[in-house]
Amino acid sequence: MSQTLPASVILRDVSMRDGLQDEAPVPTETKLALFEALVSAGVRELELTSFVRPDRVPAMADADELCAATTGADVVRWGLVLNRRGAERALAAGLTHLQYVVSVSDTHSRHNAGASTDDAIAAFEAIAGPMIDQGAVMEMTLSTAFGCPYEQRIDPNRVVEVARRVVDAGASSIGLADTIGVAIPSEVEALVAAVANALDVSIGAHLHDTRGLALANGLAALGAGANRIDAAV
Repeated sequence: MSQTLPASVILRDVSMRDGLQDEAPVPTETKLALFEALVSAGVRELELTSFVRPDRVPAMADADELCAATTGADVVRWGLVLNRRGAERALAAGLTHLQYVVSVSDTHSRHNAGASTDDAIAAFEAIAGPMIDQGAVMEMTLSTAFGCPYEQRIDPNRVVEVARRVVDAGASSIGLADTIGVAIPSEVEALVAAVANALDVSIGAHLHDTRGLALANGLAALGAGANRIDAAV
């Protein structure tokens, strides 16, 4: 490891959003029970929901209801948004911590979001300022940062370039996501260090345990300059 571990680490639970979004819809009451259990367990940051089209992601159709039911809880609630409409919905529902997503792989971005990476960044640039002016914290997750199902390996320089552009637009922190679960510790360490050396910004890591490497990858990320790790129950 090229750097010492941070004195403290943010552990953000993503079960309620990333863990449930691709499953059959879970009753809101069950989600709220999970929420209460996470908060009682000591979790202080979590992904509550995503503000997306209910017809496309029915598991997240109760986003507004979840926000209303969890107002005032002693936890930082994050909401995932993909566009201006989602960001406006989140703010109207009382969420001020918004997580935006852009794929650094142009091919993946076109397949997943129907827009090129450049177009997705431009859309973020257009809304970040107005949202921040309304009191929002805008975080950016860079998906396929370590590998893409279409383009395979992603050039680390491209990740740094995209990260710089979104930070310039107002992103308060960067999340590097191993979307397809292919990262290895040496690659995680190198990419996190590259972003940390290029930008004075908080860095998080979203890592999968596809081959039993999530803990090793997380340790590599923390040693290279990350201060947040996503996790899920």
